[in-house]
Amino acid sequence: MQIKMKHSIKTLLIMLVLTTQLPGQEKLEFTADTMRGEASPNGPVRILEGNVHLKQGDANLYCEYAQYFSELNKTILEKDVEFVDPEKTITSEKVFYFDLDRTLKAVGNVVFVDSVHKMCCDVVTYHKLTEHVIASDNVVMTESSNEVVLTGEHVEYFRNDGYAFITGSPVLTKKDSTQSDEIVITGKKMEIMESGDRAVVTDSVRIDHTNGKAECDKAEYFRAENRLLLQDNPVVWQNKDRLAGDEIELFFIGRSLNQVVIRENAFVNSPVDSTVEGTRMNRLQGDKITMTLEDNKLHQVEVEGKATSFYHILEDNDYKGMNKIIGDKIRMELSKNEIIRIIIESDPEKSSGTYFPPEMVARGRQ
Repeated sequence: MQIKMKHSIKTLLIMLVLTTQLPGQEKLEFTADTMRGEASPNGPVRILEGNVHLKQGDANLYCEYAQYFSELNKTILEKDVEFVDPEKTITSEKVFYFDLDRTLKAVGNVVFVDSVHKMCCDVVTYHKLTEHVIASDNVVMTESSNEVVLTGEHVEYFRNDGYAFITGSPVLTKKDSTQSDEIVITGKKMEIMESGDRAVVTDSVRIDHTNGKAECDKAEYFRAENRLLLQDNPVVWQNKDRLAGDEIELFFIGRSLNQVVIRENAFVNSPVDSTVEGTRMNRLQGDKITMTLEDNKLHQVEVEGKATSFYHILEDNDYKGMNKIIGDKIRMELSKNEIIRIIIESDPEKSSGTYFPPEMVARGRQ
């Protein structure tokens, strides 16, 4: 016990404090177990070792070894570096801190954490005065709920605006409670808005989800609603159905697609026999198509505005021809992917139903 007390007293006696301050700048303070001055090609340098603590305003930096270049207003910190202020922390292998403009560059196994996001990457540049964060190389950005994971090669995060954009093969992955992938979105550029509640992905967008995929040139993801809005040449493949229109909305419950809404120039193509590739296709088209699914299987379809249905009839693998139905609104109810009920809503003079026997369909006269 006596030896430990002597060592503690000695440490206190050699603790040194260095304070520097430029006009209009918050005071910069250092403490360390040992401190010495040396000359260097970059001017005088202070070497600090052991329990190094740098403080400027409400920002604190901790490490085990640091070099302070007074003429450059620059400090290099190494060994277990940690930056802490009231709203965020940054840990890394090495930090370059510039006290004049309150900027730091963290390098090597960087972890940035604030109240909204956690970022892991190779390099982070943080501008404290503007709350602007630039992360690069192998970036993994996770929101606080762990529901959404973003990856890419370059992220710029504007904390005051709750906005970030990601480039370099960006990927957004929506996770479920077991951390399994629900939705995966890729594109060339990704923007995160409203502190992560909305994401906009543009250029060569692809979406993968349970039993389906989609492509478009612009997609918006609304996290709270678990909803995707697809624009600019959207196409969706659900099981073997192909859906297209000017705009498509996908609504999810957990891992399952619950509803699809297609607007303007809407159509759905479905194979007559889903077990055989290249067969005849059933087709629905209209101004708006709403599809409701249960357990990833189609339960109800509603077509509005110039509603038209082409439905091929197959009974016990025997082809019976095709029905063509036209109306203002067509609603179909399905069970086990088979239509069990069709309801047509329209003025009598605007609706029609026509049957085409197999030989007319074969001759293309439907």
